[in-house]
Amino acid sequence: MVIFGLYVVAHAFLPLTLSHRHRLALSLWSSAIMLFLAVDNIIRIYALGYIEETGDRHAMALIVMNHFLLGVSSIYARTR
Repeated sequence: MVIFGLYVVAHAFLPLTLSHRHRLALSLWSSAIMLFLAVDNIIRIYALGYIEETGDRHAMALIVMNHFLLGVSSIYARTR
């Protein structure tokens, strides 16, 4: 996992040529990360509860931000 992370960073910041195999690997990696983040956001959203039940503005902002991140990751996963 760490080695593949270094592989991604190297391709992001160094002027390396991208073959079809490299593009496929990087695309699969980014899709897997976004899927992981989507599942993590779903778990957090269900753990926080409903926005109507909380009276704390900080908790409301946290719930809204988690819903936003879930929407962004689901749109990204849908387009990939």
